[in-house]
Amino acid sequence: MQDTLPAPAKASAATAASPVAGDAAFRLDAFFPYLVRLYYQAVSGAVADIYGPRFGLTVSEWRTMVVLGPRQALSAGQIVACSSMDKVAVSRAIGRLRDAGLLKRDIDGEDRRRAVLRLTEDGRRVFDALVPLVLQLERDLLEGFTASERETLLAFMARIRRNASALTPDLEPVPEKCGRFSDKDRLKSKGPEPVPEKCGRFSDKDRLTIKGLEPVR
Repeated sequence: MQDTLPAPAKASAATAASPVAGDAAFRLDAFFPYLVRLYYQAVSGAVADIYGPRFGLTVSEWRTMVVLGPRQALSAGQIVACSSMDKVAVSRAIGRLRDAGLLKRDIDGEDRRRAVLRLTEDGRRVFDALVPLVLQLERDLLEGFTASERETLLAFMARIRRNASALTPDLEPVPEKCGRFSDKDRLKSKGPEPVPEKCGRFSDKDRLTIKGLEPVR
């Protein structure tokens, strides 16, 4: 007697339609992580147009300076924690900034075994010139938002950040107060001084000339 195999079960209407429904429901232009990426590229590019062509800084050098500037002195590990960059990127940025004369390494006054990094006088001048420019950019980006809308936007961003952090518990969170500009820095943004047209990449022959900095000979 010939065995008969059971007929394959029919897929339910929901199961059969799910791939099509899923494809139809997914829209890249409405996918939040994709939109965040677009926003990041647009905003990051706008900031890069300030610190790149005008000051000859790379993104890692900019992030290192902007984290270090308001805090005066930090260890390399603290810069890593506050900058959201990895150790290699921070190490390279520190090396290039030191070579350019914008950053120096000191011994911590309270712990002689601990090395800290701080901006040099030249580095501080560059930072002071950058602050009003990037704060003006911040105002331009938020143009048209009321004070209440800005607070709501920041609250939403903070909530999304907490949600994302909960999904990646193994990643160390960036401290909340890293790289905050002081009131003094913000007051400077009301009257930025013009930046020299030629502020190319720092080298042994040529350095940024802001407020009396002389080229290296």
